[in-house]
Amino acid sequence: MNCSLAFDAKNGVICWRLEGNVVEEGFAESLRGLPGVVSGTEPKSGIIDPSKVTSFRVSTEALKRLAATRVPGGGSASDCGG
Repeated sequence: MNCSLAFDAKNGVICWRLEGNVVEEGFAESLRGLPGVVSGTEPKSGIIDPSKVTSFRVSTEALKRLAATRVPGGGSASDCGG
């Protein structure tokens, strides 16, 4: 799995682009690293772009677990971009 970030400062939107074969551990590791990468950008919303993903092997249970994970700043991953 490859991923990249782009930040539109004018609109406060961050875009996380995923590419290739997305598996649970790589997805979780990348997601856990996002707060450190985006610190200082103050995004108002976020987009996940899966248009170049060839397979997505992340279980529903893992997505629920990740969404409930606390992130720096006191929110949960499911609060991001809201």
